[in-house]
Amino acid sequence: MGCEVHRHQPDHLCPALQAGVKAAEDKKREVREFVEKSLGRESKVDEKKAAEEKKRQIREFVEQSLGREKKVEGKKEEGQKPAKRPRKLNPAIELIKMKAHAKGDTSTPASSRIYLRIHFPLDSNQPSQPMFFHK
Repeated sequence: MGCEVHRHQPDHLCPALQAGVKAAEDKKREVREFVEKSLGRESKVDEKKAAEEKKRQIREFVEQSLGREKKVEGKKEEGQKPAKRPRKLNPAIELIKMKAHAKGDTSTPASSRIYLRIHFPLDSNQPSQPMFFHK
């Protein structure tokens, strides 16, 4: 792909450039289709829908196993207080608290640590935990 006569192909809509761009788009599409087919994945939109459906099914299963009935949204039971939302803290304060409770390799120098909140799989029944790792 190149125009020997002209130095800046995009400036004069060189046919060699246009053919190369079309070929690159076709190649990109073919690669994407191949990867999706070989990995057995659906498109990203379908993946999001499937993930949300799975979360909904898990929620329903947990509610059934705990013996809870589905509540009709918008209606409150008698004597029920509105649920309190956790108060959002300043991100700097959250980071300080995370650093105070984080677990990790203590031999890692403080200047080269990266702090993350690790969320474990639902099956493990472990709460999320702050941890630090070497950059």
